[in-house]
Amino acid sequence: SHYDDVIKKAITYYPYFLVVGPPGTGKTRNIIFNLIEYYLKNTEDKILVCAYTNRAVDEIAQLLNQNGFQNDFIRIGTKDSSELKTNVLAYLIEDIDLEALETKIQSCRIFLGTAHSFLSNSEIFELIKFKIAIIDEASQLLFPHIAGIISEVEKFILIGDEKQLPAVVLQENFQTKVKNQYLIDLGYYDLGISYFEFLLSRAQKNGWNFAYATLNVQFRMHQSILKPINSLFYEGKIQTFPSRNTNSEIDAIVQHLANKLGFDSSERVIFFDLPLDSSRKANRFHTKIIADLIIDCYKGYSEIISTETLGVVSPFRAQNSEIYKLLPPELQKLVTIDTIERFQGSEREIIFLSLPFNNRYQIRYSSNLLVLPNNQVIDRKLNVAMSRAREFLGIFGNFHLISSSKIYSKLADYLRDHNLIVSLTNYS
Repeated sequence: SHYDDVIKKAITYYPYFLVVGPPGTGKTRNIIFNLIEYYLKNTEDKILVCAYTNRAVDEIAQLLNQNGFQNDFIRIGTKDSSELKTNVLAYLIEDIDLEALETKIQSCRIFLGTAHSFLSNSEIFELIKFKIAIIDEASQLLFPHIAGIISEVEKFILIGDEKQLPAVVLQENFQTKVKNQYLIDLGYYDLGISYFEFLLSRAQKNGWNFAYATLNVQFRMHQSILKPINSLFYEGKIQTFPSRNTNSEIDAIVQHLANKLGFDSSERVIFFDLPLDSSRKANRFHTKIIADLIIDCYKGYSEIISTETLGVVSPFRAQNSEIYKLLPPELQKLVTIDTIERFQGSEREIIFLSLPFNNRYQIRYSSNLLVLPNNQVIDRKLNVAMSRAREFLGIFGNFHLISSSKIYSKLADYLRDHNLIVSLTNYS
């Protein structure tokens, strides 16, 4: 009923609506797909659906294919934009004649692509009059990224989460500050924040509860993983879906890790305390242990380990590279090892989060801080990193260092208070 209420509000309010979707709340399946389905069945409107990344667009395209709408959408973009070739305009142009293509475009109801693809193919707006735009990953899109889209529609729905990674901005902070008094009066102080974040802040300050809604039920994470994320980032407001899917085979791997490393398998977030290393952006203790654990899990459970099982996340590419080198070729293909930025939007059953910091400067340099309306400061990168795991999250780092950092001190307090720290100083 919560999601039904959000859908009703999103449909009713004009000219825009904001959906705040914390990690694992099913934004694509429960909001985006249901909105598309509503407009298809109850209106004659042309629907523009876009996102920041091709990965997110792929996910939407797959849902449309799986639910019988494979003939109802055209994907805007180049041939190389996705491995999914279904209905990509660049291929349609080659396969059918001009008259048939025009008929296909005019009869199609859904147009799907990245925001960049629509802006790069702006002639689509001369051919099609869109009534509604549904924009995913909106908290990663600056106003110039979507201005050319939202100005062409009667209504737009933005879906994002200001507490996850923001838009990439290359300019220094002082270069993005707004100087136009009219924009300042509206509350738009910084061009470096997403249009989603600006509109959300304005709605919250003015008490416009009709203009936005926050999803509060998550389907991804084990309850033990949700607890610290809920406490650190979401004020305890997220609930776990009562019948969240679980995987008994993954439970067996977690139990194996618990037996090997000495922790209670009912706890699904464990901090593994390790020594500092003199290397600048890699820690040899982390790399050896994480690689050993991955190889050990594969030896015992190779029949159930897939590309969705194991993932390694670290803020530093050098650390990821060292771990990758220690894995045999078959595991290099099976295990996703990447930076926090590139892992956003993905998830795995088991995540090993390596924090190879040697000093507080590295922690600050690797963080992406957000000051909330209550003046609480959170690290959006830490939120993303911790929320990639479905069944187990192992965090590797130096506990003394993170507990001395203002950015990580609340995480350290939570781990200490809940007895979730295991020393691996003598690991062999």
